[in-house]
Amino acid sequence: MKEVFIESGFDDFLAKPIDVSKLDRMLERWIPSEKKARAGAYVPAAPRGEPLPAIAGVDVARGVVGTGGTLAGYRRVLSAFLKDAEGRLPLLRAGAMTPVEIAVEIAAHAHAVKGAAASLGAMGISAEAARLEAAGKSGDAAFIEENLPAFARSLAELARCIGDALGDRAAPEVPPLESELRGAAAHTAALRALALALKSQNVSEANRILDELIGSPLDPNTMEALEKISDDVLMADFDLAAKSVEELLA
Repeated sequence: MKEVFIESGFDDFLAKPIDVSKLDRMLERWIPSEKKARAGAYVPAAPRGEPLPAIAGVDVARGVVGTGGTLAGYRRVLSAFLKDAEGRLPLLRAGAMTPVEIAVEIAAHAHAVKGAAASLGAMGISAEAARLEAAGKSGDAAFIEENLPAFARSLAELARCIGDALGDRAAPEVPPLESELRGAAAHTAALRALALALKSQNVSEANRILDELIGSPLDPNTMEALEKISDDVLMADFDLAAKSVEELLA
């Protein structure tokens, strides 16, 4: 993919999951010196007051850094991954797809799991997904037939371990709104700010606004829409999240 982009005229390429240190070096290389302002190197703060959860097959410390540097944010990503995995597992079971469908479908499923698992620090299952994705794209039905059952079992086991880790303690409380976001006007202002944050892909600001909105009194339909937007942000689908925000504003 890097070769494709460079040949098409791009200056550089950074693959997901984003490594913050690589992103920092890339920004350092390409931002003109006259446009730089020094603010010190990014060093994610270690989570305080709460130990990192132990999840078999997952480098949790790597996952915390890769998902923004906070344990609360990492737990939200774990929850989104768990929901996504539980939805995909029935489609990955042996016999769930015909031989004609399997090569096309597995490439898409494996691609999604590959990136999300790597973001969590689950590098083993991410590598398994990458091999299945390649097999799906090349139409290697024999490889898929041989390896898909084991991959489905691995994903199910990872989902179980994540569920256990998330169930060890109550979900962290959402910090209260400074303004307490009362009334339709306040909610509209917050949604407009969220739309701007998504447009600029300012993930930390988008998550802050989402936490505030979700922590405020809302009707069930709006709450459901915001939770879906939050999941889209966690999966870096900013365009879909922004579209949903515009629909809420409308």
